[in-house]
Amino acid sequence: MTREDRTYFTRRISQGNKSDIIVVVYDIYLAYEDDAKLALRKNDTEGFGTAVQHMKDCVAHLVDALDFTYDIANKLYPLYDYVQRCLAKSLYQKKAAPLDEAAAVMLELREAFIEVAKADESSQQMQNAETVVAGYTYGRDSLNEVSIGGVNRGFYA
Repeated sequence: MTREDRTYFTRRISQGNKSDIIVVVYDIYLAYEDDAKLALRKNDTEGFGTAVQHMKDCVAHLVDALDFTYDIANKLYPLYDYVQRCLAKSLYQKKAAPLDEAAAVMLELREAFIEVAKADESSQQMQNAETVVAGYTYGRDSLNEVSIGGVNRGFYA
């Protein structure tokens, strides 16, 4: 994952509500999947292991976010468990086929959560984050972003 990807995901997390953040976790998972497949093509065992570990961390975060007071959580947990088993299988086989199986599940779930996020009108999770606006100024090669907001970004004591 590139530095620009991390900046992009960080911005989306800081501006998102609960549902938006879950979609970002799926996107991060898919970015690390691309890294894992690239590492396999390059025979980079260490890079592959690192990328798969990051993917496992994403799935663990999704599992931690489940609220078992709702019935849907009991249906999502086995899917996440299956994805975790596919990741483990890919890790010890050093093959991409189990990653593809996991990706099929994760892509379907991502699409479902995108629809949930569209309907979620709750406020953003990070209340003290800067507001980022794109489009005020344009650079020679890119769109510049401007931060708007308060000076105090820290914790209130």
